[in-house]
Amino acid sequence: NIGVDGQYRLAAFFAAAVGGALELPVLVHIPLIILVAMLVGAMWASIAALLKVYRGVSEVISTIMLNSLATSFIGYLLVEDRLAVLHKDTNSVSTQPLP
Repeated sequence: NIGVDGQYRLAAFFAAAVGGALELPVLVHIPLIILVAMLVGAMWASIAALLKVYRGVSEVISTIMLNSLATSFIGYLLVEDRLAVLHKDTNSVSTQPLP
């Protein structure tokens, strides 16, 4: 599966975002994070599957391109004032600290 890089990057990113944004009991929180990761990865993989089924696009080529899109999308979200915080007097960017 050549598209696994984009799938796990997006899944991990959104699972971390949801996990950090919610405060739930542990028995609900952890399964929810896992479910979010599974759904995001499956939805991203389904793009290549739909392109293959309806347009005959090679899944190898489409997943390579989707990897690039996934990385670019995460980079876009991690720009200052979107989901990232620029540290004072540096070029270092991070997300909000966890409680």
